[in-house]
Amino acid sequence: DRSILDRLAYERRELFEFWAHEASFVPTRLHPWLRWRMAARKPWGTIATMLRDEPRAVDAILREVTERGAIGAGDLADGGGRGGTWWGWGRGKHVLEWLFATGRVTTASRRGFERLYDLVERVLPAEVLDAPTPADLLEQVEREQVARHLDRDVEGPGVLLVVVAQFVEEPPVPLGG
Repeated sequence: DRSILDRLAYERRELFEFWAHEASFVPTRLHPWLRWRMAARKPWGTIATMLRDEPRAVDAILREVTERGAIGAGDLADGGGRGGTWWGWGRGKHVLEWLFATGRVTTASRRGFERLYDLVERVLPAEVLDAPTPADLLEQVEREQVARHLDRDVEGPGVLLVVVAQFVEEPPVPLGG
């Protein structure tokens, strides 16, 4: 029942969306453990080109999210259209996904399949955002300990979270990248 997942992620904020292994729902209390990964995220093809050629595009779209609140890529003032076929991303979607991958925005809710992005500070609970970021996570915690820590969260009502040892690996390049 999708309503359970929607309630946990978008109402109770017990889960948040992130590129943990694939696009995943992750327990919100683990956000501090993933910050190092957000900070280390490398730009992929299209976004790397945009950061080089249009460095202000990211700031402009972040400013629009800041001013307007939860927004889909299609709602952007200058989303740049869509490229390619069904999954084709315009420049606005690439920027929103870059901001999402680097932890500056997150999914506030969804409109059908479409993500509505907003600033993390307006979506995630303050106690999660105020929690300290573990320094040098890989040196402090063995992969097995992380997996055991995450396994406790898999037992939620009707929610299956697949967590692989790749939790600490580089996430895949998003579709359209």
